[in-house]
Amino acid sequence: MSRFRRTAQPPTGMEISEEALRRQVLMLELSPLLVRDPEDRILYWNRAAEVMFGFTREDAIGRLSHELLQTRFPEPLEQIIGRLRTGRQWQGELRHVCSGGNELIVGTQWIAQMDESGALESIIEVNLDITDRKRVEAERARLAAIVESSDDAIIAKTLEGVITDWNGGAERIFGYPAAEMVGQPVFRIIPAERQAEELEILARLRRGERVEHYETVRIAKDGRRVEVSLTVSPLRDESGTIVGASKIARDITERKRAEEALQQAQASLLTHAEDLERTVAQRTALLHETNSELEAFSSSLAHDMAAPLRAIRNFTELALEETRSKLSAEETGLLQKVLSASERMGRLMNDVMVFSRIARQDLLSKPVDLESLLLDIVSEWPELQPPRADVTLATPLLAVTGQESSLTQCLTNLLGNAVKFVAPGVKPKVRLYTEASGEEVRLWIEDNGIGIAKEARQRIFQGFQRLHGPEQYEGSGLGLAIVRKAVERMGGTVGVESAPGQGSRFWIQLPAAPLPAPGGNH
Repeated sequence: MSRFRRTAQPPTGMEISEEALRRQVLMLELSPLLVRDPEDRILYWNRAAEVMFGFTREDAIGRLSHELLQTRFPEPLEQIIGRLRTGRQWQGELRHVCSGGNELIVGTQWIAQMDESGALESIIEVNLDITDRKRVEAERARLAAIVESSDDAIIAKTLEGVITDWNGGAERIFGYPAAEMVGQPVFRIIPAERQAEELEILARLRRGERVEHYETVRIAKDGRRVEVSLTVSPLRDESGTIVGASKIARDITERKRAEEALQQAQASLLTHAEDLERTVAQRTALLHETNSELEAFSSSLAHDMAAPLRAIRNFTELALEETRSKLSAEETGLLQKVLSASERMGRLMNDVMVFSRIARQDLLSKPVDLESLLLDIVSEWPELQPPRADVTLATPLLAVTGQESSLTQCLTNLLGNAVKFVAPGVKPKVRLYTEASGEEVRLWIEDNGIGIAKEARQRIFQGFQRLHGPEQYEGSGLGLAIVRKAVERMGGTVGVESAPGQGSRFWIQLPAAPLPAPGGNH
C-alpha cells in the first residue's frame, strides 16, 4: 500500500504498530477492493475482487472500470467524481456484470485520495455483495404489494386474537382503516353469536392446525353483516414456535345472495314443472279420451255408411244394366260417375275403419318371418306379379318382432303404392331387402316410380294428404297414415328417401326377432 498517499498522519503518541497495520492490510485484502484514477482507469485490483467479479488482476489493471464491469450508476459518473473532489467520500449501490454474465448488486464506498496540492489523485472503492439481500427485499416488497392490493382481507393476529396487520382489502371489506384496527382484538368484527367460533379457531391454531374455507359472518364498521370464507394458518417464528395467525377473509356476500336466488328460482321452477306436468298429464288424458272418441265415432260412422253406400252402388249398377239402351250417352256418363264416386267412398270408409282398428286394438308382438310373409302377399296380388310388375326379394330377409296382421296391412299398402305410382307406360319394378341396425331390422322397399318432392316426404304420412288428384292415381289418402300408425304401435319407425323422377326408397324399422337370423343382404 506504499504507493498510496496517506490522507493524514496519526497524532503523536498514537503511532500505528506494524501488527495493526498488517491487520488493516489483511482486512482490505479480504474485502473486494479496487483503486481507480480520476478517469476511472483501474490501478489496483485485489484477490477478493477477483473472486467477486471473476476477472483477474491482469484482466483488470489498466481497463476502464465501468467498461470492464458494464457498471450501471445511480447517477452520471462525472457527477460522482465531482462530488469526490469536494466531499472526499461517496457511497451508494452499483450494478456490475461479472465475467460469467451474471449481474451483481453491490453496496459500495468510494474514498478520495488527494495529492499534496489537494487535487484528486485516486479513488479507493470497497464493495459488499448485497444481491441476495436486494432480491429478498424486492420479493418482500412484491409480496407486500400483493397483500396490500388484494381484494381479500389479509389479517395477522396474535394467539390472543390481537390484530397486528390489516391490509387494504380488510379496509375495503370491513370499512375500518388499519390505524383503527391494529392493536385491537379481532372480536371487534365478530358478531356476539359467533364469538365461540373464533375461540375454537384460536385453539386449533395453537395446536398447529390450518382452517380452510370456513364460511361465517363478520360485522363491518357500518353494521352490515358480511358473509365471508376464511382460511386461517398458524404463523411461526425462527425457532418454529407458533406465535400468531394469518387470516384470509373473502367476501362471499354476493355469491351467497346468488346461491339463495338460484335456490329460490330452482324451487319455483320445480313447482312450475310439477304444475306443468299435472296440466300436461290432464290434457294428455283428455286428448287420448277425445282421440278415442273420435276414432270410435269415425269407425262407427264408416261402418254405418257402408250399408247405404252399397245400396247406392248396387242400385246404380242395376240401373245401368236395365236401362242402358234407353239412356243417352250423357245420362249413362252421369250414372258411371255416381258408381265411381261410391266406389271411392267405399275404399275411403274401409281405410277409415282399418285406421281406427289399428289405433284401438292391442298389438301383441312376436317374431315375424318377413320373407315368408312377403312371398304370400306377392303370390296373392296379381298387381305384384309378372307381366304387370317385377317384384324382387333379396333373400334371405331378417326376421322382425311385430304383429303379423298389422304388418301385412303395412306391406300391402307400401307394395300397392310402389306399383301404382309409376309414370304412364312404365312397368313397375320393386326390390325388397333388409339390413341390421343395432338391435333393429330395417326393411327397404325400392321402386322406379315417379318419386316424391323433399318438402312432401313427411306430409305423406299424415291422414288425407294426397299429392295427386284421383283422376291421376286413385286412393283415399290414408294408406301411408295407416302404415305409420301401425309401425309406431309395433314400436318401430317409418320413412322415405326419394326425389321426383328418381323413384322412392321406403323403409320400415322394427325390433329384431330374438331368435338368431341369417345376415342381411342388399
